[in-house]
Amino acid sequence: IGMPVTLWSFDFLKRIDKPLLVVQGSEDSLGPLPPLRRLLAEIGARARLAVLPGADHFLTADLGRLEETLYLEIGE
Repeated sequence: IGMPVTLWSFDFLKRIDKPLLVVQGSEDSLGPLPPLRRLLAEIGARARLAVLPGADHFLTADLGRLEETLYLEIGE
């Protein structure tokens, strides 16, 4: 949730063989979508991205949408 790809490398995720769900705000200044999408493309089909339109890095005022997204993406 909210991967700050401008601050740290997340290349280690390429070596993990588990499914990966990333929930990111479309207005996340620490994790802009273009570099995040490049990383997830390198990881491959096991990586999924759910974007919360208008949300910032801290998902300010978007916790309800975060919860809904998690339920939709992983069930339960």
